[in-house]
Amino acid sequence: MSSNRLLVVKFGGAALSTKERVEHAADLVAQEVSNGNKVVVVVSAMGSTTDTLIQLFKDANDAKLLDEILSMGERTSARVFSSTLNAKGVKATFLDPSYEEWPIITDSNYGNARIIVDESCRRIRQVVSNLLKEYDVVVFPGFIGKDSNNNITTLGRGGSDSTAFILASALNPADTILVTSVSGIMSADPKLIKSAKKLDELTTEELAALADVGVKFIHKASLRYLPPSFKVRVISYDSKTLRNEGTLIMSSMPPLSMEIVEKPLSAVVFVGRSPNSVMRAIEIIKSVNKNGRFLGFLSNNKEVLAYFEGDMPEEYAQRMHDVFMADGDSVGLAVRQGLRGIVIRGTDLHETPGVLYRISAPLAKEGVNIHGIITLGSYFIIVLPQEHVEKAFKLLTEAFKIEED
Repeated sequence: MSSNRLLVVKFGGAALSTKERVEHAADLVAQEVSNGNKVVVVVSAMGSTTDTLIQLFKDANDAKLLDEILSMGERTSARVFSSTLNAKGVKATFLDPSYEEWPIITDSNYGNARIIVDESCRRIRQVVSNLLKEYDVVVFPGFIGKDSNNNITTLGRGGSDSTAFILASALNPADTILVTSVSGIMSADPKLIKSAKKLDELTTEELAALADVGVKFIHKASLRYLPPSFKVRVISYDSKTLRNEGTLIMSSMPPLSMEIVEKPLSAVVFVGRSPNSVMRAIEIIKSVNKNGRFLGFLSNNKEVLAYFEGDMPEEYAQRMHDVFMADGDSVGLAVRQGLRGIVIRGTDLHETPGVLYRISAPLAKEGVNIHGIITLGSYFIIVLPQEHVEKAFKLLTEAFKIEED
């Protein structure tokens, strides 16, 4: 299979919500076929079908049966889209989890199943390569897997993105495209911020940080299936061609990684009596960060705990103290040296239940005290006494070990 002729294209529910939009989506794919390309299509359920099914069966107490019910939206979409393409003279077929050759294999965590990556990629390459010898387009229902017992599973929120990403990971296409209700990734939720702007490009790390504060363009859990150094484009369903620029997302990190911060860390605590003290402390941090030593901070409405790379020179501490104490609301400043940091990065860490427990429990059991945890987006920085860092790193490596599939 020649990768320079293969596209992976995912159409979201909004792109398929009406007959006209289905026809337009099929025309976009037909354009690529007419240009000599092969296309692997992933379809979501039409419109809000999945949400409707969830509401209708939210009280169902059989998770396995519920997954089979919820899969019907995407499975119907695959049949409709394949039929529409064939009606336009495009040689298309679809896959269904009821078929023996269905390639996306998961665990049995119904409702939020995890793809078994190595096995799925091997099967995807074999199955899709064979089908593309006969067909120009292969349509996959998104959001769906099958476990080792041949039971249908669903991949949770963002599941159709997960399907597209695992297909891209296996097939290494020339282009991976997500067709959505927006023209690209926006700088904020346009429903909330009217002046939000389309971003030309961003990394998955930046995307995960936006998603963490509620900007759900792509669910972070799906990013675990996007290989490092991979690129994905997001375009609108009303585009005239799949070649529209949209927003380019560049995969910037592995699904999970861990490292010890190379240099020792210093902690500075600013203690005040009002929010004014906090703002003053932040201004002081900015003024001493000209050499890029600042790592991050934690704050409430009266105090700030800031971390810096390297030892804190006496003259820096003196200057910060004097400037901070010029405010009548300030109480004092404390410096602690001899700390180290462990950085845990993962695109879906914040959507993993119990992640803070997984950090703190093994360290507490072995008597390792945590000085502080900085967290945002796709990473955690755990700060602790330098003498405990090697021991803590081994404990956390075990606690967060990647379960290879």
